[in-house]
Amino acid sequence: MKFKSVILLASLLAAPVFGQSALAANFVTDQLEITLRTGPGVDYRIASMLRAGTRLEVIEKRKGWSHVKVSGDREGWIITRFITTDAPKGPQLVRAQKKLGDANAKISTLTSQLAETQKSLSTALKEAEATAGKLDSVDKEFVKWKKVNEGVISLTSDHEGLKTQSIKDAEALSSLTMENRQLKARKNVYWFISGAIILLVGLGLGYLYIKSKQSYQSGGYRF
Repeated sequence: MKFKSVILLASLLAAPVFGQSALAANFVTDQLEITLRTGPGVDYRIASMLRAGTRLEVIEKRKGWSHVKVSGDREGWIITRFITTDAPKGPQLVRAQKKLGDANAKISTLTSQLAETQKSLSTALKEAEATAGKLDSVDKEFVKWKKVNEGVISLTSDHEGLKTQSIKDAEALSSLTMENRQLKARKNVYWFISGAIILLVGLGLGYLYIKSKQSYQSGGYRF
């Protein structure tokens, strides 16, 4: 009894699985291939197989068959009902999926590039902020330097004025020195002339004294 219950429970559990497999929808694949024959009929030899979406050129039609030309200068016959002026959806879907994949890849690349650009922009903004901060500090230091050096500039100006005045004073001193030398030279000349006059007067007086003494000794003064 227990064994029968186990079998019944297993059957109940397996029933939905088998039922789903039996009811699952199936489809004919769109990856079709048709025969390209050497003549208009199934009795002719198969030249090659043509995949769905193969481009071809119709040369003539005969009793449900079409004489066609495909790439590579190949020619043959295929059943006319397999020819359509509309491109098959399967190849179109493949191409569309490929384009979508390429677009997604480009979007992914652009997204990565955008992220890198945003990162670079963020870094550049931070550097610009840091540079602005440094520039502000430099401006403040320049203002301080300017205030400190205003006194230096004033001292420099005063120094230049004193230097100019010193040059003028030196020129005046040189002029006075020259005049003093000239005065000393004149004084020396005056002293020389005075000495010469005194010497001449002394000589004259001496001469007169000698003459007067000689006259006295010879007979006294004569007036």
